Amino acid sequence: MDYVRTHHNKKRSRRNTDIKMSVNPATSRHIIASLEALEQFASQLAPQLIPGDVLALNGPMGAGKTTLTQLLGKHLGLQEKVTSPTFVLIHDYLSGSVPVVHADLYRLGTEGSNSLATELLDLLEESSAIVIVEWAEYGKFLEPYITLKLDLDYNSESSLPDQRIIHVTSHRPELHLPNDPTF
Repeated sequence: MDYVRTHHNKKRSRRNTDIKMSVNPATSRHIIASLEALEQFASQLAPQLIPGDVLALNGPMGAGKTTLTQLLGKHLGLQEKVTSPTFVLIHDYLSGSVPVVHADLYRLGTEGSNSLATELLDLLEESSAIVIVEWAEYGKFLEPYITLKLDLDYNSESSLPDQRIIHVTSHRPELHLPNDPTF
């Protein structure tokens, strides 16, 4: 499958190879009551992200993967509007404090994601960007690189329609997850 990649501003630099990966990941569960709470979550997480981090975002359609990416981008100082890369597959954002690569594997599915594997693996090996991948479950080739996995879902135990649950798995021991599990 052919795809288009959008580039926004400036040039990319080399990958940060100093990331320490933990074999015993830390996990946490966060109840997100509203969009404002999701922004608070993103505001606590974004400053801790470093070049070379790979965030895997999973969850059903409409769970908030792109919204979380937009909020992380805002708190990383991105000047351009962060949009879903569903149809172009990869967006580069280089206007913030650190370059951000935003990929979406939904249209590719499990088998089609291999067509994008080489491009993403090159980014992971060579880039000093933060890489955020929506529908990362379709890219099993990403697993060795994932530093932070965020599984977003609707909170079926809540009567509030906007409430979400985020299950976080961190492979970076020094990363401090937002300390309030309920926002």
